[in-house]
Parts: sequence; C-alpha cells; structure tokens
Amino acid sequence: MDENALYARPCIRSAPGAFNLDQQRPDAVFDLGESVAQVKPPYFVDHLLPKLRFGLSVKAILDTLTHPFPGETSAAINDDRWSAFRLDPAHDARWEPIVFRQLDEITEVIHRATGLPDDVRTVIFRSSCAHTLSTSERDNSSRPNGFASQRDVSLKDTHWHHIAVAGEYKKRSEDASDNRLKLIWSLSRTMRDDVRRRFAFGYTIEDRMMRLWFCNRSEVIVSLPFDFIRERFMFVHFILSITYAEEADLGWDPTIVRHHNPYTKTFFYDITVHPHNKPPVTYRTKQVLANVGAEAPLGRGTRVWRARRLENGQEVGQPVAVKDGWVDSDRDREGHVHEQIRASAPEGSEAAKHFDEYLLHVECYGDVLIDGVKDQTDALHRRGAALSTEYGRLSLLIPRREGSGSKEESERILCCPAKTHHRTVFKEVGTPLHNEKSLSVVFKALRNLVYVLQSLHTCRWVHRDISSGNILLVNGRLKLTDVEYAKHEDNETVHGVRTGTPNFMSTEVDSQTYHHIPSGPSNDTAKASDPVQAAQMDRFAVMRRSATDSDESNTESIGELPVLSPASTRRQKPVVSFTYNPLHDLESVWWLALWTLIARNYLRTNEDKDQAAFAARMADQATLSKHLFYKPTNRLQVMTANRFFTNYVNALRLLLKVKWAAVKLDACRDVLKTAFASADAKISDIAFATVVPRALYDQMFDTFDLVHRGMKKYNGEVYIARNVFALGKRDRNELEAGNDRNALSAIELALPASPPASPSTSEGEERPRKLRKLNETSAPGAGPNGSNA
Repeated sequence: MDENALYARPCIRSAPGAFNLDQQRPDAVFDLGESVAQVKPPYFVDHLLPKLRFGLSVKAILDTLTHPFPGETSAAINDDRWSAFRLDPAHDARWEPIVFRQLDEITEVIHRATGLPDDVRTVIFRSSCAHTLSTSERDNSSRPNGFASQRDVSLKDTHWHHIAVAGEYKKRSEDASDNRLKLIWSLSRTMRDDVRRRFAFGYTIEDRMMRLWFCNRSEVIVSLPFDFIRERFMFVHFILSITYAEEADLGWDPTIVRHHNPYTKTFFYDITVHPHNKPPVTYRTKQVLANVGAEAPLGRGTRVWRARRLENGQEVGQPVAVKDGWVDSDRDREGHVHEQIRASAPEGSEAAKHFDEYLLHVECYGDVLIDGVKDQTDALHRRGAALSTEYGRLSLLIPRREGSGSKEESERILCCPAKTHHRTVFKEVGTPLHNEKSLSVVFKALRNLVYVLQSLHTCRWVHRDISSGNILLVNGRLKLTDVEYAKHEDNETVHGVRTGTPNFMSTEVDSQTYHHIPSGPSNDTAKASDPVQAAQMDRFAVMRRSATDSDESNTESIGELPVLSPASTRRQKPVVSFTYNPLHDLESVWWLALWTLIARNYLRTNEDKDQAAFAARMADQATLSKHLFYKPTNRLQVMTANRFFTNYVNALRLLLKVKWAAVKLDACRDVLKTAFASADAKISDIAFATVVPRALYDQMFDTFDLVHRGMKKYNGEVYIARNVFALGKRDRNELEAGNDRNALSAIELALPASPPASPSTSEGEERPRKLRKLNETSAPGAGPNGSNA
C-alpha cells in the first residue's frame, strides 16, 4: 500500500503558521483537532494517572474523613458531601475564586488523613488569588484558576514550569466551553514553555461536575464528567495520585536538569543523550537555536540548542547542536536516515560529495530512556492500554450562533501517531534560513539547495519537508537538515499524517491529489490507455477548467480574479493512491523562494526616497503574501492556471527589485508546471531518479543564482527588515471562507527594461560554478547519457 493512500490526512505543523505568540493563542484548539477523546474516569485512573503511593488506600482515607480529627468538632465529610461545599457552587453567591478556594482546604485535609509528613509531597494544590481571567486576557504571566505546583516553590514565585497540573473553575455549567478553552490554553502553554515537560495533566470544574485531562505530544484525553462533591472516591484518588507522585510520573523529564543563571536571569540545561549500545552523554546548553516546533501541543515538539559536552562537570569539545523532539515511533530515526542517505551514494561520486558538503554530520543519537524504558506516548504514558472510542469525542468549539460555521469544521478530527522521545546531536551549529536578513544570501543558499536535492533524487530519495527552518546556514554555507521524514523510493511504509510545512507544501501534497493530468479533448478520457490515468483525467478536468477558463480576464483587480469554487477544491478520496515524488520537493523550494521574496518587509534604501510610496508598496506586498499563502484555492491556481500569478504580480505596486525577481520566479514556475504535466500523465509509472528533467534543475539553479547576483546590484545589497505580519489560523479560516473581500490595489508598474547586470569577478565574487552534472557512474538511476530526463 502506498504511503499516501490515506485521504484527507491531517498535517502536523513542523513550524507554526504565525510567528507572533499572540496570534498563536487562538490556534491552540485548532492544533488539537477541535475535539478530544473521552474515556471513563476509571480508565483515566488506571492508565493515565500516576500510581498511588505504596500503602495509601482511598477507601481508608475517605473513612477517616467522615470523622473529626482529634481536637476538632466537625468532619471533612458531612451529610454525604464535602463540608467545605455546603452549597453547590452554582448556588453560592460569593466571588468565584473564593468559592473554589475551598478546594485547597479539602486537599489539605486529604493530606492530613494520610498521616504522611509534609516533605513527602511532591506538589501542593493551590488556587490563584488573582481575578479569574477570560481567555483573551491570558498573558505570559497569568496562571490558571487552580494548580498543583512544586512544594518548595512559594505561590508568588510560581511560574508555568513549576506547575504539574492546571485547573479551571466555573460556577455555572453553561460556561463549560469557555472553561475547556482556557484549560487547553494552559496545557498548551505548559507543553510549550517547560522544556522538561513530556506530558501534562489538568482538570476542569463547572458547578459540581469535574473532568480530568491529559496531554502529550500524540493526544489529548479527557474523562467523562463526575460529581466531585458526591463521587468522592474518584476525586480523592486524583488528589492522592498527583500529590505524592514522582516528578517523572507527573510529566517532568529526569534526563534534563534545569539550572538558573542569577546574573542573566535565564535558564540553561544539562541534557543526557542515550546513544544505542553506548554510554550516555550529557550536554550543557548555551543558547536556544530553535523552539518553534514546540509551539503546538501535538506533534514533534522540536527544540534545538547550541551546547557543549560535559565531562566530570566541565565543558569540553567544540559547540554542537542538540535536537530534542518526538518522532513517530515507527519511523526511522534522523541519525539513521543520515546514514542511509550517505550509504546510497557510491563512494567518490558527486552525490557523495554533495551529501558530505551540504548535509549535517551526526555526532550521536538515541531514544530518551526514563528509568531504562523508552519514553513513548503509548507504551509508557498510557501504559500500553488501547484508547477506547466507546465514548466518542468532546468538542472544544465554542457553540456558534445558528446559521454560522460549517458541518465540516465542527467534525474536524486530528489523530496523531504514537511518538517516541528522541535526541540527535549534530557536529555543526547553524541558523535557520528565515533568520537571514540578506536576500542575496538567501537565494544563494536556495541555488545550492537545488543541486543537493538533485543528488537526493538521483539516489532515489525525497526530502518531504522543505521549509525555511529546515535549511541552515553554517558559516554562510547551506546545510539541509530535518531529514527524519526523508523517504527512499523503495520504502512503502504507510503513515497517517501528511508531512510538510503548510506555507511551503506542494499543492498536490496538500490536497493529496494530482492536479496536472493533461485533459486534452473530451474523448481522451475514453481513449486513455491507462485506466487509472483515465479516471483521474475525468475527475480533474472540471477542476482545471474552473481555474483556467478566466485566465485572461479581470487583470484590473486582484479582488476579482477567478477563484475555484468550494466544490472543486474540496478534498476527496483520490482514485489512485497519491505518491510523493521529487517534483514536490522542488515545488516546495519554489514556494520557499516566493515566500522569502514577498512575505518580508524591506529596509528602505536610497532608491526608495518617497517614504509614503515605499510604505504603500510594502502594504501591497503584505496583502499579496496574505492572499497567496493563506488561501489554498489561490495557491492551487498559482500552480495550475497559466496567468494567475502573473496577474497578481502585474496588478500590484511592488518594489522594482521584488517585481523583477517575481517575474523570474514565474518563468521558473512555468517550467515546473510543464514537468508536473509530463509526470502526472504517467502517474502509475513515476521513477524518482528520472521524473525531474535536467532542464528543471538547471532552470531553478540559474533563476536563483540570477536573483542572488541581481539583489547585490541594488545599492550594494537588499536587506530584509523582518517577516511580514503572519496570520493565525482563525484569520486564515476567515480568508478561506471568503469573509475578507478587500480588493487589492491594481496599479501597473513597469518592470526593469533589463535585469541587473551580472557582477564582474573584480567585484569580489566569481560567477558560481554549477555543481557538476551527475552521470551514470556517479549516481544510480541516471537516464541515458547521464541524463535524468
């Protein structure tokens, strides 16, 4: 079975869609699929909560609580309810934080009933003294309504990394949706901010009904509600399990030790790596290199640090990059994939040289071990128990007004595979491409990336996750990283999650369908020699006509350009299993080049003397970025309609240098589109090593090289100020629903009469030599006469 046979599979973000944290907050529910699995409370107790401390009995403690403690006149339980809650919260007129602060009293008497000393408690349940905050008011310093935090940390000094369990309270059951939303934000915040957090617990209470929550990098699970006032056995079991649990059982990672630098008021960490069949190695972090992968609660949760190896408490050796994350348990580890890729290139071949020069070198790698056991989301966190579907899923969406929203949105479900905690240490330390401010340097890296990918493809590999974060610059030189999703042509393993970063993902991969099958005359479908091809041709003829019939019209207003109807772009189960191929890697590179060009704000130079005009051009450029990268229908038309992208570029007031480069990219897109049409015409017989014409690699190399050199001729260099304001998922959904109808300005701007002159060798840079073409003897799978075409 082909890997992509599953249809409409979710895509786990390898990087967030928005770089601004405030914009990511509304995305928390979206990141969880907008619904979570429900289980019975006994399942939650048996398979998710920490085991009870040896010697504790819930029944015995409940019996103790029905009698007064020595010297006291009243018991904690009276009239079949907690004495602290003589009134149900919904009927208590007092301020909400005061009402639920009574839970602190109950947790204290439960501890007293155990007879254990205070210092055996790992955490203490507390209520926040602050006013209950609405979701929109949450900021980086706010706390949940209630929480269980480390015993030796005072309330005023409690931060998110001290909190083991987050809780949210509401007096009214009608406020359940808002309560869940706040709890999801708290869980997401815990998983994001606490480097040591492997999983997290939570609870919500509306009136007297309580739910328990669990979150790791694969799933969020919630219990069915129970009455914490009457069903005291479940409540007491929860309090006891959490209070006396080991830190590892509460989700903290014992293989990471946190240190605080009092001078810089920052944290650094000692991280232990467990290489297979080798002694563990500890590294001390010096600087965070990347952590955007940890923004979403589900997924890889990747963080990368600059670090140095520790020996006898002393830092030794050269700086390295330590990568910590969660990989699909059934996937090869990244270090092993590096070994396989290098082994696929014949010794001494051009491909082998490319891999040595442009891929990172691995120092060591291994799965994280917790008390000698692999840290896995199913086998360890859920203790190997199957997740029951008997009780369905709990919606996290706040109910909409009648007539709004859609059925598809309310039924969206996200399922993540089981994951294993893993670490890889690389010998080189680099910075991601999106941090580079020089447009010339960026396109130089993209230029070299083309031939690195050619080597991969010729050796029958595809990368499958090209993004601005997966391309590093090490001392100014390109390094392609994040190859854990790279796949060899012979690998037929099936996974249920699409890979890639949405902004850069190929449109075919995004929809899991082939878009470029030649339609030809209407009777071609019946005459097609390949029945699979005939079925696909018939299906996509209507989609393609919808995108191309109006190519030549409406060039005066971007807002009126043709758009595909929802019916034509709705994801359907493909007639044939969709297969990722090397062309999809190259399309991702093209989208990355376009994103680099237009999703940026530029520094004003001497040629941009009119500040108002410059600001207007930047505004048009930001709008173009929004319409191209956050509307899937527009992305599809860019790659399928002949003049759709051209019309956009011609109708906007762009900087001369940006418009010039965009025209060059458009020409490159035409060649890419032709290659797709040729490949999709034979979708049942695509070979990785030959599907990409040699001319396409050359065209992309030459285009990126021309832009690289050209940008150096505009007043010496073109520098990027910052990334353009990025949209959150809520904004993207509004755009896709058609709720943003602001037409873009349509101002024709003449292109430069000729591209910038190539710099001479005397100006400091020799014309870059193309990487040598791969031939039959240097790389397997090459076509006749050494060609890949």
